[in-house]
Amino acid sequence: MATPRPDRNRFAPLLLGLSALAGVGWWLLTHEDISSTAHAIWLSCAIALGLALERSAWGQRVTGRRVLIAVMALVCAATLYLRGQDKVPKLARGEFMQGWNVYHYYMGSKYFDELGYFGLYKYTFLADREDRNVLRKVRKTRDLHDYRWVPVQGEIDSIETNGFSPARWSAFKRDLGDVFDLTRRRTARRMVTDLGYNATPFGHLVFSTLSSRLSLGDVVERTVLLSLDWVILIPAFFVFGRAFGGVRAFAFVGCFMLFFGATPFHFGGMLRFFWLATVLVGISCYKLGHYKTAGFAFALAVAERVFPVFFLVGPALHVAWSWFRTKRLPHGRVNFAASFLAGLTLCFALTLTGGRGLRDWREFGENMFHHADFQYLVEKKFGVKRIFSHDFGADKQPHSADKARKRRIFREQETYYRLTLIALLGCVVIIYVASDEGNSMLVGMIPAFVLEDISKYYLVLWFLLFCMGPPLFRSRYKYAVFDVTVVGLIPAYYLLSQHTKSAMNLYTSANFYMVATVVGLTALLLGELRRRRRAPNRSETPAT
Repeated sequence: MATPRPDRNRFAPLLLGLSALAGVGWWLLTHEDISSTAHAIWLSCAIALGLALERSAWGQRVTGRRVLIAVMALVCAATLYLRGQDKVPKLARGEFMQGWNVYHYYMGSKYFDELGYFGLYKYTFLADREDRNVLRKVRKTRDLHDYRWVPVQGEIDSIETNGFSPARWSAFKRDLGDVFDLTRRRTARRMVTDLGYNATPFGHLVFSTLSSRLSLGDVVERTVLLSLDWVILIPAFFVFGRAFGGVRAFAFVGCFMLFFGATPFHFGGMLRFFWLATVLVGISCYKLGHYKTAGFAFALAVAERVFPVFFLVGPALHVAWSWFRTKRLPHGRVNFAASFLAGLTLCFALTLTGGRGLRDWREFGENMFHHADFQYLVEKKFGVKRIFSHDFGADKQPHSADKARKRRIFREQETYYRLTLIALLGCVVIIYVASDEGNSMLVGMIPAFVLEDISKYYLVLWFLLFCMGPPLFRSRYKYAVFDVTVVGLIPAYYLLSQHTKSAMNLYTSANFYMVATVVGLTALLLGELRRRRRAPNRSETPAT
């Protein structure tokens, strides 16, 4: 058996550099006049340092790993304190909620029979006119059928008959008032110009079950409703730790708290992270060999948000290739597929019995058709297509004109977009070929990023990439460099935010960073594939 090459000397500059950044961050952390941005930069560098250390020979020892788990737990606690210090106490007292999120998912689900996918905003304006008139300064809103800007008065006039019963209409106005009571007026005026209620029929079934039983007007019930995310996330993080180890679990939680795409949403939302909990449980149980549980967890995730299906592409390709070569399917994978399909069937059946039947699915399909086409024009989104709709040097335009300008810019660069898409799809194929079945599941966010334009908070699953392990690379050093690169998205964003306040520039830069990471991973894996071809029996360096 060949002896692995020592990585000690190669680790030294990487660890020294990260230690220097952590030292500067510690100094910043001890000065109260430093902003939370500086704290986020330091904490993310500390996470990167911990991940790199765990890949080293010292980090593989029992003592080293225990020390790292303790330190990463402290860093994780610091991230929770940084993001929750001003929100959790208010949430416990019933004085805080994410008004934007709760408005769309509570009101949209509870009154879906009257509103459908397209009536939320027009009925909100009508109810507000009859009650508090909080939205009197809003002159334009979106027609949710096609997202055109239309006059508010025109939307109100388009209501021929009010489909609410008197009791339901009174309840709608009361719930709307409860939302406004805990929402800043500026936020309330902006949230009725968003893209409406977009839950899948199964997601709607979950949300409507909660909204019909828990009242926003009751402090206890509201606190319970807005705390459900952490009721399911904490067990999911625990299972994730069992599968991938304490260091990576604490690192993932820390990145979840620091990631700029999820920063405003950690507390006070209405079951906002159900998809995250189910994906983490699915991936963890798959790694631990609990295939039936993994399949059902992924069924819930796909039924609720659709995009988690990308995490199944890699394992499906590997299992299909294995069957092609051996004409045998591993029993555990058969159990996974059966559980996944049974779970999807159950979720679909529940939507038929608990909602408006196939009408919900038809309206959801119509809604998603123009919703997907609009995503790349929105500021805080991720996706390759999003890169080609932005001009860094363009002057700031009015909101409606800005969308038209972005469409024009994309049309001018569409050829370059398609060539880039082909190149990145080639990268995805190489990544799948070079990965084993388990690692191919962890890279599920890469094809999602390449092919879709997705909401910013979903990209927290990008940080699953630092959980990849053997036989991806021979060298622990390459794992460490890649881990640091993945986490580096966070401090890079916050550092750039000190130089530009344009959300378009910031998120376009983050998209470029992710493309560079995908290309860099592909280059590393091409090198590994060449080495495997030259020495197919050479042993792999043990690394976590």
